Parts: sequence; C-alpha cells; structure tokens
Amino acid sequence: MTRRLAQAIGCCALAPLLVLHSPDQSLAAGPALAALRTAQVFPPIAPPADGRAYAVLLAIAFGGVVLFGRRGLSRTTGRRRDGRVPSQSSVAELAAPEVGDAPTSRMLRIEVVGSVRIAPVDDDPREFGRSLVCYLALHADRSRSVDDVQTALWPVVGPKGDVTRKTFLNQVSVVRRSIGSHLPSSKGVARYTLVDFTVDWDDIQRLVDKTTEDPELRIERLTRALELVRGVPFESEVGPIFQWADTEGIRTLITRTVVAAAIELHNLHMHEPNLAGAEWALRQGLRCSPFEPSLWELLATVMHARGDPGEELRFWHDAMACLDDVALRRLRDRMGE
Repeated sequence: MTRRLAQAIGCCALAPLLVLHSPDQSLAAGPALAALRTAQVFPPIAPPADGRAYAVLLAIAFGGVVLFGRRGLSRTTGRRRDGRVPSQSSVAELAAPEVGDAPTSRMLRIEVVGSVRIAPVDDDPREFGRSLVCYLALHADRSRSVDDVQTALWPVVGPKGDVTRKTFLNQVSVVRRSIGSHLPSSKGVARYTLVDFTVDWDDIQRLVDKTTEDPELRIERLTRALELVRGVPFESEVGPIFQWADTEGIRTLITRTVVAAAIELHNLHMHEPNLAGAEWALRQGLRCSPFEPSLWELLATVMHARGDPGEELRFWHDAMACLDDVALRRLRDRMGE
C-alpha cells in the first residue's frame, strides 16, 4: 500500500512539471493543459538556458520517487530489495491469506480402526507421535494441557519411571515438525490442540448415528461405515504409550459400535434376502472383533444357508482358529453338529 501510494503521489507531482515546464512546450498542447497555463495554476518557469540542469533536477526527483516506492518487501521473493531476509512476523503477515480465501493447508487424515495411519506427513511419526496425534484427534472438544497429555501418553511405568518435562517437550517438537501446521505452536501457553484433520472413527459414528426409515438408505450408510473398518482398533499399538485408548474405553467403544453396525446390516440383508451382503457385513465386523461369538454364530447360519460345502468347511477352519473350546461347542450345538 505504501509503495503504490508513493508512486501515485510521485506521478501526480512529476506530471505537471514534465508537461507545463518542458523546454520545448511540446507536451502542453491539449486544451485542458492550456487552460491550466492560462489560469496561472502552474505559472511558467523559464528553464535554464542549456536545459542540462533542468534535466538533472527531473532525474533526481523521478529517481527518488522510484526508490521510495520500491522500498519494502517483495511479495514474490519474501526478501527486501537490499537482499536482507525479513523478520518472521513480516513473512507471516505476507503469507497470511486474504479474508474469504480457501485454506491453504492440506487436511490431515487419521485412521485408528485398524493399524494407525496418519497422512500426509513429512516424516513418519514414531510411536509417541502416533499416540499424541491420535490422542489430540480423539479429544478435540478442547485444548489439552501439558500435564493432561503427558499423564495420558507417558504414564509412570517401567524401570525408567517418569520422564522429564524437557524430554516430553522435545518429543512434541519432533511431532510438530512431522505434521506441520496441524499442531500449532502454543505461543507461550502450554496447551495443545489439533487443527484441520479428519478421523475415520468420527466418520463411522456419523454414518451409524444417522437414523432413517428407508431400508435402502440405511444399508448404504452402514455399508459406507463398515468399509472404513480395516482391522482391530489401534492394531499393533499395544505398548503403554497407547494405554489411554484402553483406560478411557475408546478401543472398546469402537469395537462395540462396529459389531452392532455389522449385525444390523446383516439383518437388513437377510430380510431381502442377500446372503452375500450379509456375509460381507459379518466379516467386516470380525475384522474389528475377531473373537466375537455372536458374529461367528450369525456367520455360521449364513454359510449354512448358502449350501456350499467348501465354503462351510473353510468357515469352520477359521472359527477354530479364533474361538476357544467353549465358544466352539456352543456354536456346534446351535448348528446341530
């Protein structure tokens, strides 16, 4: 703004001088300019005899305006015209989008119904980073203090006991470098929050919670929810750093929700009947909870109804690998075998 204003003022100041006081008067030919000269708004000034001093004065004035107008930051390079790097606050001010612009950062995708996935990231976060990102994503109702996060993620366990605050903050800095602006700086306030992200568990809840009396629409929503299931919640993340997922009951809640959705979708498909759809729903539920007896019992009924001896034999092989003797005996009694 300052540069453009300076250039505009300079042009307005130089134009009368160039037009009304040029030595040969060739630029003052228009009627409007003639009227200005007649009204003595700009009284004529006799130029120097040789014209060289006059040209020097014009060159100095024009050069000053140009230099003043070009001072400041370059919006294309982020550097000053003299080559110096501006302060961080100046860079942030120039990089900030205008009001109404679309956000420039990419959404962070976090998946926990299965092995933990976080993308996109600059560096694949380690166990602490995965746990921190998942914890903040699943506690997005408010920002969390350092004590809240450290107590949840790094409890006093093992021979090393508690960790120092410095070690904890260093680990947080590593995570921030990995996911960038999605974990903003606390700016002197020791609180953490995650921004611009989506979670598969949130998507599953929204799809399952949308009630409707239209069976086809309900089947579509439940199918979309179960398509997000890739395995056991927080699969392979069994260390103490993910203990908060069990302590707070999050892993159990996800499992129960997926199992209930699988049974409901199975019932809707059996009403049609659609045996293939019913089998798919139950197997998606078993991906999340491989040892759930109710899913195995319903799946046994579906496989028996399909009447394929080879598929039924493979079913019993899979069941024996997952269920204990008591559950297998109950399953055989139900099927009359």
